[in-house]
Amino acid sequence: MGYESVRVEKKGHITIVPIDRPEVMNALHPPASKEMDDEFGDFAAAPDAWIAILTGAGDKAFCAGNDLKWQAQHGGEALHEAMHGLKGGLGGITSRFDLFKPLIAAVNGLALGGGFERALA
Repeated sequence: MGYESVRVEKKGHITIVPIDRPEVMNALHPPASKEMDDEFGDFAAAPDAWIAILTGAGDKAFCAGNDLKWQAQHGGEALHEAMHGLKGGLGGITSRFDLFKPLIAAVNGLALGGGFERALA
């Protein structure tokens, strides 16, 4: 599936998911969270996918957390509405308590705010 905010690379049994928004230090907005939620749902359900690696594009940041500029432009209510129904929550993993496969955070730069939460999840 083609995504705009994340890339997906599959190498054998490994799924690599780079957040692909380096221009905003890989900050997450609802469209990116939706894409990650979809991808981690697919990963959880795929019997041939054994391990996932979450990383960030570029060389400055793993993830800067919530995209506050997007939220300021669209409003808190739009953020809340867009996040409603996402099983995994912000970034597709913070509320995904049924994912029993290994998920590795390859932290390749700054992990700020919710980006640090992503690394911990």
